[in-house]
Amino acid sequence: MSIKNYTDEELKKELIHRKMKRILDKPKVKKDIDFTPLIKLCESIINQIEEHEVDDDDNAQYAYETTMSCIYGNNVWDWINSIIR
Repeated sequence: MSIKNYTDEELKKELIHRKMKRILDKPKVKKDIDFTPLIKLCESIINQIEEHEVDDDDNAQYAYETTMSCIYGNNVWDWINSIIR
């Protein structure tokens, strides 16, 4: 279906609907946060550094992703991807 088939009013309503959905679906901090995955990641990074095995710069990205998942749950990425795409 082409966007040309919709009126300006219908398109405006759809944009409002999508914006409200984003607001309503915004992730919330989990009540029972488990930092075990983040602790394990940090320990792994420390071990890599200690043994001079750090051969990539992705550790900061891994830490960011793991932190977000610990605090908001794995579904946080669905919301983030829906916003930035």
